[in-house]
Amino acid sequence: MADTLRLTDGADTIDFSPVQGYIEPGEFDVYRHSAVSGKEYSYKFYKKGRYEIPVDFMTAADVALISGWWENLVQLSYYPDYINNPATIKTVRIHNESDPLTSFHAGSWKDKLYGTIILREI
Repeated sequence: MADTLRLTDGADTIDFSPVQGYIEPGEFDVYRHSAVSGKEYSYKFYKKGRYEIPVDFMTAADVALISGWWENLVQLSYYPDYINNPATIKTVRIHNESDPLTSFHAGSWKDKLYGTIILREI
């Protein structure tokens, strides 16, 4: 799993780290099926071009920027592993069905938000 991810629109940049549950393309879902004859079948579904990035403790400024990108369908540059491999860049858009970061923490972390950002390669 990557330590630091980066999203940028060329003018504004956000560096963040994913929490547990980060899914990147290249991971296969395997479904197995047995026919009446007894023959076994396996199906692999490739999640090409789709990243699911759970994030936590995002600041209000970063959340506002991400929400603006999502709302305006902004084309972004995504660095899946900015520290170890900064040359790998993907062109993406935020592909959530609703605003990605709207959940607040309770207590002393009430100004920090969490959620899942879904990116789709263009």
